[in-house]
Amino acid sequence: MINKKTIKVVLVDDHAIFRDGIELLIELNPLYELVANLSSARGLFEWLKSNAADVFILDINLPGTSGIEVARQLFKELGKPKILFLTSNTAKSYIENALKTGAKGFLTKESSKSELFDALDHVHRNQFYFGKNIEQSLYENYANTLHLVDDKNELTEREVEVVRAFANGLSYKEVEEELNISKKTIETHKKNIFQKLGIKNQADLIKYAIRQNIIEL
Repeated sequence: MINKKTIKVVLVDDHAIFRDGIELLIELNPLYELVANLSSARGLFEWLKSNAADVFILDINLPGTSGIEVARQLFKELGKPKILFLTSNTAKSYIENALKTGAKGFLTKESSKSELFDALDHVHRNQFYFGKNIEQSLYENYANTLHLVDDKNELTEREVEVVRAFANGLSYKEVEEELNISKKTIETHKKNIFQKLGIKNQADLIKYAIRQNIIEL
């Protein structure tokens, strides 16, 4: 059983009155504690230098950058942060780009209090959540195509390096030199990668690398 105030939440939105309203709601829930109420990406990363949180609530439109870029940076710096987008933008492209970052939740600002806590609960458990006014099944299917749902597909850091090398067109000899490992080890990594991802050829590997932002076009 979760003890009171064990789930720490950070909110980043550039509208003070909205942040204050969310803060009041969260403080009424005994499971959650709002540990930071911030207006910008800069403020968030400054705060993270000496603090930590369990769930991040991000708006997409932030001064100086986008919440999507913030999410990408959080994944680079923290590994697997739990992110809920709470925004007015409901265009398909926003939702797709939000999912590509690795975020699990997408909620509109028109959502109810109960939806907010449903979303927080799901995201904290590392589960997908989409607001009722978003076509949930469509985007869950889309998320599946990105290999974001099944944890057994997770690659090790070394396997990601191998994927990046082959997806960038390197030969076995070039990968040996780049990663300082033997051809036999490379072959073992490649075999494991193909099995984990359920792929069969180089084209599928490249597609996976692009979807996961392992390489850029």
